[in-house]
Amino acid sequence: MLSNGINSFFPKFSKMLLHFPKKIALFAIVSFVMIFLIGDYQAQGQTEKSSEIQAIRSAVAKNEGSNRFLNVEDAFKISLESTSEGTLLGRFDVAKGYYLYRNKIAFKKTDGNIDIGRYSLPPGRVITDEYFGEVEIYEAPLIFTLPLVLSDDWNNSTPGNIAITANYQGCAKNGICYPPQEKVFFISLSEKVVQGAQSSANSTDRTSTDYITTVRYLAVAFVAGLLLSFTPCVLPLIPILSSVIAGQGRNINHRRTGMLCIAYVLGTATTYTAIGAVAGATGDQLQAYFQNSWAVGTVSFILVLMALSLFGLFKLQMPASIQSRILANKSQIAGGNIIMTFVLGMISALIVGACVSPVLISVLTVAILKGSPILGGGLMFTVAIGMGVILVSVGFGASYFLPKVGQWMQHVQIIFGFMLLGVAIYILTVIPTVPILLLWTILFFITAGYFTWHAIYAKHFFGKFASVAIAVILASYALLAIIGTINGKRDIFEPAYLIFKEKGIASYISSIEKEKIYFKKITTIDALEQNLRVARNENRPVLIDYYAEWCLDCVRMKNTTFQNPQVASSLENFLLLQVDITDPNLPIGRLMKKRYDVFGPPTTLFLDKMGVEREEKRLFGYQTAEQLLHVVQKLL
Repeated sequence: MLSNGINSFFPKFSKMLLHFPKKIALFAIVSFVMIFLIGDYQAQGQTEKSSEIQAIRSAVAKNEGSNRFLNVEDAFKISLESTSEGTLLGRFDVAKGYYLYRNKIAFKKTDGNIDIGRYSLPPGRVITDEYFGEVEIYEAPLIFTLPLVLSDDWNNSTPGNIAITANYQGCAKNGICYPPQEKVFFISLSEKVVQGAQSSANSTDRTSTDYITTVRYLAVAFVAGLLLSFTPCVLPLIPILSSVIAGQGRNINHRRTGMLCIAYVLGTATTYTAIGAVAGATGDQLQAYFQNSWAVGTVSFILVLMALSLFGLFKLQMPASIQSRILANKSQIAGGNIIMTFVLGMISALIVGACVSPVLISVLTVAILKGSPILGGGLMFTVAIGMGVILVSVGFGASYFLPKVGQWMQHVQIIFGFMLLGVAIYILTVIPTVPILLLWTILFFITAGYFTWHAIYAKHFFGKFASVAIAVILASYALLAIIGTINGKRDIFEPAYLIFKEKGIASYISSIEKEKIYFKKITTIDALEQNLRVARNENRPVLIDYYAEWCLDCVRMKNTTFQNPQVASSLENFLLLQVDITDPNLPIGRLMKKRYDVFGPPTTLFLDKMGVEREEKRLFGYQTAEQLLHVVQKLL
């Protein structure tokens, strides 16, 4: 079967290219759908250096006075206490010379029969980082309230209690950032507080998903469903379905047919809603399984197979035996009855759903990631309604709006396939060893080739022009991704931005190999000891970069200072070690603090050829290339 599918794939594929859909605008809409549903993930590059971010870190690397830093418990003191108004009063005391990130502060209930309602923190001071955009910080004591609401399992006979987990993160102005912190509070609530929580429950919206965000998700899901109507799985069946629903040979008016089509669509929506709710309800459990590379890779591989099915390499459908039984039942219950037509819709959802399952699974991914059965059910219900718009329109007599079946539907399906490949690549981003930008490069070139090929055979000027334009854009971005790949970048939104920002493209390309600085990543104290022994045996000095992905200055230094060719040249004889504490639960963070008295990243340590640290040369915080060179040259 598979070999026959492969042998017939290329003739079919070339036939698809003979015609181009007049509605090329669908491509832009579909792209928006897939990118939006995967996440609210946008990177914005800043082209100007901010004086504020320079001012707030003006003491970086000067090492004036003591190099001592406060323990995180002393730098950020947090307290929570109940009030009679049915709220919790919270307070962060921020030590002088330190600050908290507003977007890193979060509270969630972990146990108890009282819930936390929707809350908002007061605005902080906005600083602009040239690489990470606008960031709000708190430098002074922060006072806030958390509303309490009664949970669904509330019982008047039991005392009110709640366990709250507080997450937060902050930095010292003179350089270092502390790992993300987590603190649990166990609070018993008096009867008066519980009464206040009761009134809060009546006035507080307890929906876990923000209203505006939910509306946006549902709107995109509706558009996705509408576009699925134009795939070869669905569109050719609409006229047939409308006649079957009405009952063959019956003299029935458009109003009656339209009502029956609505019943059919609601039946389909019922099945989809149930699937979405189950996906959302099991989201937390499923996410727990997808925290390892094997699980992520498996999901990505499944998405690739689904994309290949959309390209026509093989057909993804239910087993023939099951399909025949469902179709047999369909023929028995169709015939103009609203209740029977509703049941028909529920059954048909299984057949049509199997055909468009690659796209539906992408929608379900959002429900799983959010862990919300309400959102999951709502998304799938909205997709079903979107898929049913054309059917209902035809049922009410608007068949003249129905586009003609043709090769353009194959193009819509192929575009879905390319986007599914993009989703497969995107979820692999969490695996550090995968060359993400290289995969994006291959996908962009293949997609650009597809549109170029289509432009050759397109009969209309608009089709040729649009295909060429899309191909050029994709090929250009692929070239940027190649440059980013060579330089070790991973962000598809900014594949080469930081490089061109600091130096011209010509100088970059000519010096790219010279700029390379290779750090050995260290995540255990044993690995650190082993590498220090190697350095002593080879009579080499050592530079230790205390690093974490969540540390803005660490990433900034990685993308600027350590990309400087002069820095690379000066560190040529050093053994370069990067102690990675991205996971704050790893023991190496505590051991580094105990051994070297390091409180947080970024911190740069220098050890001589005997393995002894030159403490007077230790650097804290972000270092420019000039500042780092000044210290390194004194050590040589």
